[in-house]
Amino acid sequence: MLHNFSQNVPLVFLAIALPFGIIYGAAYATMSSLFSGSFEPTVRYSAVSFIYQFSGIFASGLTPMIATMLVSSNDGQPWYLCGYLLAAAVISCLSTLWITRLHGREALPHEPEDAAR
Repeated sequence: MLHNFSQNVPLVFLAIALPFGIIYGAAYATMSSLFSGSFEPTVRYSAVSFIYQFSGIFASGLTPMIATMLVSSNDGQPWYLCGYLLAAAVISCLSTLWITRLHGREALPHEPEDAAR
């Protein structure tokens, strides 16, 4: 039997605080060093800005519309949406592995060569 979670305020608070306070923070805490270490200083600001803006279009803009379409096309069942989220998670994991290996192979300079001399 399903419970009415809106009546249980501590459970609602936990459901909001846990993902946004801990998991979300842990994911974003490492992104700044990963992104800044992945680009040369001459293009770093533009490249990181492009990453944030481009991902915002697809992650923040299209995902709610896609989720609504997937759930409504399956008669209100969330299984198509779960598949979509699983595919996004797999792509994210593969991208993380790829950028980690790429970053490990190429030692990007943190300052221009002329300044090092």
